[in-house]
Amino acid sequence: MCHSIDYFRGMERELKPDIQEEKLGGNPFIRNLKIGVNKLRSGDRYKEIDGVWMKAEAELEATPFCRVYSDAERRLSMVELTPRGKDLLLWIMYELELNKDYVWIPKKRYMRESRISAVNTYKAALNELIRANYIVATVVSNVYWINPHYFFNGNRVKKYPNNVQVKYAPNEQ
Repeated sequence: MCHSIDYFRGMERELKPDIQEEKLGGNPFIRNLKIGVNKLRSGDRYKEIDGVWMKAEAELEATPFCRVYSDAERRLSMVELTPRGKDLLLWIMYELELNKDYVWIPKKRYMRESRISAVNTYKAALNELIRANYIVATVVSNVYWINPHYFFNGNRVKKYPNNVQVKYAPNEQ
C-alpha cells in the first residue's frame, strides 16, 4: 500500500535524537543470551591461518529464523492490519519452513494456540491477510502462498534467481 503526501500532512515531524550507543549502557537482554551455532566447513573457500591455507569455516545460527523486510512501505502496510491480522501474520512467520514460500495453516491448532473460539474471527484475519497481499490461497486446502516481498525464511536470492535486480554495485576497476 502506498500513502500519498496528504496522508502525512498535518502530522508533527519527530526528530531522531542523537543516539550515542556507548552512552546507552549495556543491553540487559544479552546478559544470559546464548546463540547456538553450527560450524560448517566450506567446500571451496580457503583462508590463511599462520601461513597455512585451510578450508574456511562459517558459523551459522542453529535456531531457525524468519526475515522481515523493513522499509517504510512495508511498515505502513503492516500497521494497517488489525490486531487479529497481525497475530495471524506473526504466527505464520513462526511456521515457515526453510526456503518454502508456502505455509500450511492448521486452523484448529492456530485457533487453540491463539485462544480464538470463533471460526469467523480466524476467517476475518485470514481474509485480511489475503486482501493485504501477505498470503494467497493455493489449490490445496489450508495451504497458502506467502508474499516474499514482506517476509521469508531462507535466502530469496537463491530461491528466486530470475527475480534478482542489482541495486548497487561498486565501481569495477
